Amino acid sequence: MRTALLAAILPATTAWGTVVYSQPTTSVAGNVGFGFYSHSNARPQNNFKHADNFILASDATITDVSWWGMSSVRNFTNLNNFDTFTVQFYTAPGTPMLPGVLLSSQTFTRAATTPTDTGRRAPNNAIEYAQHATLPTPVSLTAGTPYFLSISAHCLSTSGDAYLWQDADTVDGYSAMFSYALQSWSDFTDTDSSFVLESVPAPGAAPVVVAAGFFAMRRRR
Repeated sequence: MRTALLAAILPATTAWGTVVYSQPTTSVAGNVGFGFYSHSNARPQNNFKHADNFILASDATITDVSWWGMSSVRNFTNLNNFDTFTVQFYTAPGTPMLPGVLLSSQTFTRAATTPTDTGRRAPNNAIEYAQHATLPTPVSLTAGTPYFLSISAHCLSTSGDAYLWQDADTVDGYSAMFSYALQSWSDFTDTDSSFVLESVPAPGAAPVVVAAGFFAMRRRR
């Protein structure tokens, strides 16, 4: 069942490019609705932005990012409370490993991420959406180097629905959470977030092998 699900949502080469890193949405239907709150603006509650770590097996220029998420359903089962989504890449220096230098920050309208209903639902009837962004400015990353990816949603109403970045199946369980209240990052060990990184290879280039993840306050329903 897990193999069939991953094959359906994650071909090795997609319409956009070659998959260079893969942590797709959970293969366990009962885990839909578990994840981390992640926002690009401060909120009275669930006042966080989330980032997950990764390492590439080969050098790659990231051109496309896919991820999965949903609403907390205070008001809507869909993504109506979110007008933009921000994709950010950070270095990951130091111990504990936390997001360091911001390498890239690119923001997309909700429509530009082409939200697609996966057909799966959380217990509160939140719709799981697959989202995708093609980066206007590709990001070049080095093999064997730890990085963080952050996906965050901008809330139209900060007292309305929170955005939940859906869990992946656990790779290393390590991630980081930015507190708007404290204005700082903290490291957490729990589960991993769902995302896929793709690269449009140069003509004749060999496909890049998909790597496993490098290794929170957990905010899940």
